[in-house]
Amino acid sequence: MELQGFDAHHGIAKVTFEQVNLHVRLLVAADIQPNEFVRQITVKP
Repeated sequence: MELQGFDAHHGIAKVTFEQVNLHVRLLVAADIQPNEFVRQITVKP
């Protein structure tokens, strides 16, 4: 999964993914591919 903010003023921050199924398993932090404008992403089982 890619998360892409646009720039330093239009980024993505403070997002929590909880109990997200990705195909047949739960999402883990390694599944997320952020760019440099993404911060504070949390993945909870």
